[in-house]
Amino acid sequence: MHAELGDALSAVTLLAESLKEVPGLGIPAQPQNVYVPPDQVDNFPQIVAGSAAGVLVYLWALYEFGSRIVTQRACAVCNGSGLVTVSRTGRKLMQPRKCYACGGFLPWESWSRFWVANKYVGNGGILRRPAADYDELNAKAREAQAKQAAADQEPGAADADAQ
Repeated sequence: MHAELGDALSAVTLLAESLKEVPGLGIPAQPQNVYVPPDQVDNFPQIVAGSAAGVLVYLWALYEFGSRIVTQRACAVCNGSGLVTVSRTGRKLMQPRKCYACGGFLPWESWSRFWVANKYVGNGGILRRPAADYDELNAKAREAQAKQAAADQEPGAADADAQ
């Protein structure tokens, strides 16, 4: 079988050669382009630099997303949900908005409430950074939560003493 294939290949090659030599057919003789690999190309530094640049982007994004998630989940103002129903001044809001302390990075409650919060002017747009006074806002929110918890426990303690 190999002999037949070799004969057919040589016949095709012979025919192609003869067509190149026939005058009047208008087939110009083409030089044969044969790929010759270069000796040894040292692409290793380019491969390493390109790979490092590609991985660096993902590492930076991992750091940024991770720090924003940790910041939001630790936020005492919104209790980690990313949405608040009371403004910074204490005014009750009709619709929840992104947290003014942590920025409300991810919608831990629901996507619909999260996207609705973006449609109001003054909400900081799609992406908000944590507030400059984030730690102070968290401390005040924790104090308010502690006072509320103490106030909630006092009537229950009085009821238990009365019995």
